[in-house]
Amino acid sequence: GENQEKIEYRVWNPFRSKLGAAILSGVDNIHMPPGTKVLYLGAASGTTVSHVSDIVGPEGLVYAVEFSHRSGRDLLNVAKKRTNIIPIIEDARHPHKYRMLIGMVDTIFADVAQPDQARIVALNAHHFLKNGGNFVISIKASCIDSTASPEAVFAGEVKKLQSEKLKPKEQLTLEPYERDHAIVVGNYRPVEYKQAFSLFDRDEDGLINPKELSYLIRSLECNPSDNEIQSLIDRVIDEGSSLIDCNQFLIMMSLLHKTRDEDKRRELHEIFTAIDTDNNGVIDSTELRTIMRLINSGIDDIKLTKEEIDEMIAEIDSDKDGRITFNEFARIFEGQI
Repeated sequence: GENQEKIEYRVWNPFRSKLGAAILSGVDNIHMPPGTKVLYLGAASGTTVSHVSDIVGPEGLVYAVEFSHRSGRDLLNVAKKRTNIIPIIEDARHPHKYRMLIGMVDTIFADVAQPDQARIVALNAHHFLKNGGNFVISIKASCIDSTASPEAVFAGEVKKLQSEKLKPKEQLTLEPYERDHAIVVGNYRPVEYKQAFSLFDRDEDGLINPKELSYLIRSLECNPSDNEIQSLIDRVIDEGSSLIDCNQFLIMMSLLHKTRDEDKRRELHEIFTAIDTDNNGVIDSTELRTIMRLINSGIDDIKLTKEEIDEMIAEIDSDKDGRITFNEFARIFEGQI
């Protein structure tokens, strides 16, 4: 009949997908409901990424990071057909290199099979994972230590994760789909600001001094400069006062995050201006090709057709005028599309 909705049924091979194997092995939760923003580390050619794309749906996003240029070419082709996949051809060990391309995410999935994979996940979590967000990591024992038992390797990786504020909640092996592999699922342990304040309020009078404030903020891994801390004090604390209460500290943390969001938006505007070569305040299809070259530098043999570029613009272009404004551009990289 007319107007019937088409439904695609796809095969998901658990012998070729760690996430698929985890689901069939009975994992309790992969933390990817519709609308989720996922950072996928070790995207390879994009097969499992495409399944995650289906799961999170059109309201979700999958930031897919892959270091290999050969696999990256396949990943880019997958992303052409799925507008909720943002391919990033970079080394997951260096999240600062793609920090402008990724907003805060709800879940990190990692299948990087590297000896330092716990550190890789932690670095990306500190950059992009929301407080209280979740992680799913595939651990290949032989990549960590081929001389130790898999159980010992898994236990060691769990300890590394715990030391980085990543709190494992569930662990299961992937037999019979993968030998000596485990999936570890957990959440990014949020630091309660009030609880942190109380730890530095040693005399329990509800007040801390500027030196304690500096140590406190840096203990939360915000790492502001001395000038930033002094600016916060000047904005929040009354002149002549030398002590900070908990409410003032909470205001400072809010201001610090707001300032950094503004800095990120300012950097985005500089990128937008550089790409907008004719300085007319919008990006057209010709200029969008420049964006793709920036995002996927080194992938020289991926040639997007004019029709494919126009399709990308149509997805980004909320007012459907055939061009991308700065606000539309910023939403791509802030994960708000």
